[in-house]
Amino acid sequence: MLSYVKSSIYVNYDESLVEELSQTVKDYTSFKVRQNFIDLEDHMLVPRGLRHRFSNQIDFDLTKSVHASYNFTATLRSNQEPPLAKLLKSYRTKTDLILVAECGFGKTVSACYTISKLQQKTLILVPKVQLADQFLDSINTFLGEGVGIIASTKLLASKKNTINSIVEAYDIVVMTYDLFESRFNPKDTWVNSFGLVVFDEMHRTGCETLLPSFFKLPMKYRLGLTATLRRSDGMEEQIIKHFQDVIITEGRPESEKATLHTFTPKNKVVFAGKFSKDFVSQVENFNIPGIHTYKENIIYCSNDEESIRSENDESLGTEELLSLNKIFQKRLEYVHLETAMGSFEERNNEFLELIRKKHTEGRAILVLGKRIAQLEALFNQVSELDPILLTSKTYKKIKESPRLQEQLEKEARIIFGIDTIASEGLDIPRLDTLIFLSVVGDPEQAGGRILRKYSNKKEPEIWIPIGENDLHTGMYYKSLKYLPKVAKTGKYN
Repeated sequence: MLSYVKSSIYVNYDESLVEELSQTVKDYTSFKVRQNFIDLEDHMLVPRGLRHRFSNQIDFDLTKSVHASYNFTATLRSNQEPPLAKLLKSYRTKTDLILVAECGFGKTVSACYTISKLQQKTLILVPKVQLADQFLDSINTFLGEGVGIIASTKLLASKKNTINSIVEAYDIVVMTYDLFESRFNPKDTWVNSFGLVVFDEMHRTGCETLLPSFFKLPMKYRLGLTATLRRSDGMEEQIIKHFQDVIITEGRPESEKATLHTFTPKNKVVFAGKFSKDFVSQVENFNIPGIHTYKENIIYCSNDEESIRSENDESLGTEELLSLNKIFQKRLEYVHLETAMGSFEERNNEFLELIRKKHTEGRAILVLGKRIAQLEALFNQVSELDPILLTSKTYKKIKESPRLQEQLEKEARIIFGIDTIASEGLDIPRLDTLIFLSVVGDPEQAGGRILRKYSNKKEPEIWIPIGENDLHTGMYYKSLKYLPKVAKTGKYN
């Protein structure tokens, strides 16, 4: 006997089937994920991803089609047509698909096209508010105004708005992963009101807290979107197992990739670490060339220990030498390294020189950093060039101001962006130059910001500082696995 619960099933103990199911579930999922699917009392909860393996033995109780009418108003580009045709053909016999497409392919447009073809009431889940805004803009542009809405915390704070009332009023609802996780209950009626669920940035669903909830959703159709399925924790295998097919585009032609420029700043940050307040004060009094202090009790060095010792050999006393020993014996720490690099004025001046040079060439520049203080300092230094600053705080102001939106999207030729916001989901096709203020391990998503199609666009360029310290050198070599997806052969300056 079988009993059903939403998109997963409970199987009462029937030894002929359960023994096979039990082994398959163990082979199919990691232990931590498996805990969320199995009840060991008198039944077993089976992930819906196993449906195709037991299609003749188990009939999953999924939501039936929830029809909605859409009119897609755009024309697909030539590179979009083959993979989307393959996707729709696969949907004739399957329901759980992933589209893997390079940054700049047009995944939001592709999602709108797929929604229009499946004609289903749709829930779209995204990892960031910025991506929700981008999706809603695409929905309004390609499927019509008033079709979709973002179910935000602010919207739901009003007593007149509930999840049920929003779902009833709109055919497409966009929601962040975090909000969904806080509101999701398989017993709620609203989750049965959709025929399709779209997971944007599919690789983000691999974490153990999200994966179990996402794959209990009862929608008949599922679509995952991502530029890359890989995850550092290896959970991409778990994601793929919960789908029936993965459609992968051909990738970006070499001619459409950016030219990579790497350079080593003359004013490097070789080491950075946090020390006691008294020790930092002592080091400040020594005034050793190449040793710098920062307000958060951070000491950083613009040269290695051997060079500092040799260049200052005659002027260093016993206490100074002991302090050097203590500094360089400390382990290099990433968080303090980034803080130091952002505060090093001479190093920042080198980036200002590069930014001004690229601006003079008539380029549209995205400057990505990891410290807001550094971005603000650089922003203020080039204020006469009318740049725009994009952080979590300024993003809200920009969205509320049509004038600032116009400046961001169409006018500003220099955009300073914090990487958590601007490296993913920023859709400004005119951008042609990307400058990293420090090394990143995976530059693929950020590289996609400057590879959108745009008329009369300059040859795209990516600039990455390298060779400053061991930690960033290791990160750079790691990035070489991913750079070929967005950049041509490197050019060393």
